[in-house]
Amino acid sequence: MSPKNFQETKQSILVRPMVDTDVEAVVPLHRICFPDYFVTELGPKFLSILYSESLHEIALVAVDGDGRLLGYHLSFIRPSRTFVRLMARRGPQFLMASLPTAAQGLNKALKVAGALTRPTWRMPKGSAICMYTAVSPDARGRGVARKLLVAMRAAAIDRGIESLFGENEDDSKLCALYESVGFRRHDIITAPDGTRKVRMLMDLRDVVVPSAERALSIDAPSI
Repeated sequence: MSPKNFQETKQSILVRPMVDTDVEAVVPLHRICFPDYFVTELGPKFLSILYSESLHEIALVAVDGDGRLLGYHLSFIRPSRTFVRLMARRGPQFLMASLPTAAQGLNKALKVAGALTRPTWRMPKGSAICMYTAVSPDARGRGVARKLLVAMRAAAIDRGIESLFGENEDDSKLCALYESVGFRRHDIITAPDGTRKVRMLMDLRDVVVPSAERALSIDAPSI
C-alpha cells in the first residue's frame, strides 16, 4: 500500500507514515520526551525493537523540508498483538534488551513487567489507544503535535476505528491539546508505573472530519 502524504508548505511540516529508517531518530526523541516512562527504562535497544515492530499500527512522523524529525505519534490498534508479534519474531533480542533493567533489581523488574502486562483500559473491538505523541524541543510551538493528532484521527477513521483511548499526564495544556481534536476527559487514575494519568476518550462515530483534514489520511505502510 503506498503511503499518502500531506504537506503544509507555510511551515514546511510533512506528516507521513513511520518507516523502519525513521526508528533511529525516533528512539532518541522518545528518551528525551519520556525519560521516566517504564518502557524507556528498558533502554534504547528495546525501544528500537518496539518501534520497528509497531509500524503496522498507526505510526506517524512529522518532518521538516530537509527530512529532519520534528515529532512522531504512535497509536496501537491491538497492543497485545504487537507484543505477541514482538516476542514471536524477536523474543531473544527483546530479552537481551531487557537485561539491564532486570539487573537493577527485582523491584524494578517487577514494576516493568506489571506495566507491560496489566492494561489500564479494557479496549473493545474496533478501538485504538494513543501511546506516544512526541515533539522535538526545538520544534515546539509550531503546531506539530496537533498536526500529528489530526492525521492520527483521520488515519484511524480510514482504518475503521470507532473509538480512541488515551492516557495523558495530569497537565491542563496537554489535555487541552487532545480536547482540541475531539477527546474528552474520562477519569484520573494511578498508572502501573505509579504516575498520575488522565484517561481520555474520543468516539469517532460522532466525528465529522472536515474535507481539508480528510486529505491528511495516511495509509499504513506495507510490512
